[in-house]
Amino acid sequence: MPSLGFEPRPYGIANARRDAASWLQFTTETLLSHIESWIEPGTTVISDCWKSYERLSEGGYHHLTINHSLEFLDSETGAYTNTIEVTWRHFKADLPEYNRRGRFEGYIAWYMFRKIYFALKENPFIKFLDLVQNINWAEWRIVLEGGVKESNS
Repeated sequence: MPSLGFEPRPYGIANARRDAASWLQFTTETLLSHIESWIEPGTTVISDCWKSYERLSEGGYHHLTINHSLEFLDSETGAYTNTIEVTWRHFKADLPEYNRRGRFEGYIAWYMFRKIYFALKENPFIKFLDLVQNINWAEWRIVLEGGVKESNS
């Protein structure tokens, strides 16, 4: 992806480099497995007080929590989850009603692409056309019926 000229703001789970990742609600085992696969120990994880997150500190993560029944911003740590919750709500509202599972990663990528370029005050559709225009189509490879073949397009 091209340089954005700014560092994306962290959403939900962010490490010291301020990389962003969003997660669905999983069982405790699945959630921890995904976090261990994608998030380095020592990373700060900010979550609500859902029971499945309780074991994060045992895995070497710096875990901050927000108890939404008491507050929305932890006055001691400055931790909050409002940004990810609002982002997640907007993302889910944009999802098509059917066939979500089969194309979920693509929907996330498209949502984040639009969000980034709206933040940069650029038209995401025009930016998409610019990116497509710069693809070297002569070198583009397409997977067809189980094999990789050169495209003549």
